[in-house]
Amino acid sequence: MEIKDIIVITISGLGLIVSVIALIRDFYTRKKVQELTNLEIEKLKVEKENKKKANVYGYVHDDHFVIENDGEAPASNIRYEGWQDWSVESKENVIKYLPSNRQKEIKLWACADSPAEVTFRILWDDDSGKDHKWSETLSIDD
Repeated sequence: MEIKDIIVITISGLGLIVSVIALIRDFYTRKKVQELTNLEIEKLKVEKENKKKANVYGYVHDDHFVIENDGEAPASNIRYEGWQDWSVESKENVIKYLPSNRQKEIKLWACADSPAEVTFRILWDDDSGKDHKWSETLSIDD
């Protein structure tokens, strides 16, 4: 074998090694890009779903029960209950529509024999579905 043949074989071998390294690196890079793409797609799906959801909850402030929607979508057909021992100004206990980032206050009156705490429950509908629930035991002194 001549020196010329050894140089050609060496250069070919080095080229092969560089090509294999580039192929392996390309494989891992594509895999990472696919993982990032999948994560971005999942994030977009969650954001799209959140735009359909209302987040309705309640709390006692002064002498009012406040129903608040801090979700991205409006809530409708909001039914609230829990004051069997407290009086409220509304007899229907229904709010037809509550836009995003809005609240509705309902006047409370505690009677002398009213309990200190009551479990409030809110049910509502939004674009993602019907009969979503929130429930919590609240004190009128909060």
